[in-house]
Amino acid sequence: MKPITLILTVLMILGGCQTTDHQSDTAAEKSAVEALSSLEQPNAKLDYSSLPKEYRTTIKWLTMAANEGLASAQYNLGLMYLNGSGVSQDDKTAFKWIQKAAIQRHVNAEYHLAVLYAKGQGVTRDREVAIEWLKIAAEDGDERAIFYLRRWEKIVLPKNV
Repeated sequence: MKPITLILTVLMILGGCQTTDHQSDTAAEKSAVEALSSLEQPNAKLDYSSLPKEYRTTIKWLTMAANEGLASAQYNLGLMYLNGSGVSQDDKTAFKWIQKAAIQRHVNAEYHLAVLYAKGQGVTRDREVAIEWLKIAAEDGDERAIFYLRRWEKIVLPKNV
């Protein structure tokens, strides 16, 4: 399967863009392309709560898209492993996928990677690396990262002065 076909298929599954006998393939492709365009934005989010009930199919397509390098698929697959949604809960696998998405500058993945490092969830606990990922997420506009960095500065900096 060609990468673009795979991506469009995943987007149709995740976005609820399903073709029927009455809907032309062109309209379905247009909807999928519009969804793909929004996913190419670094801060784009998939609506995780709207994943279909058929987890097996979702996991299959998300895994294929994640292996093709789609950051949103990597991030959402990581969340599924982190939460045990449709798969066995596995912190190490969750970390692997979230890290791959974060490296591609997926802002939600950047923030969650910081949290995983801070908690030592799926990876050896490392507060310095966690703070670096929080800084990256903050630079990319993540409000949670900005909040926690400001809070950290208030607690840590006065002790070091």
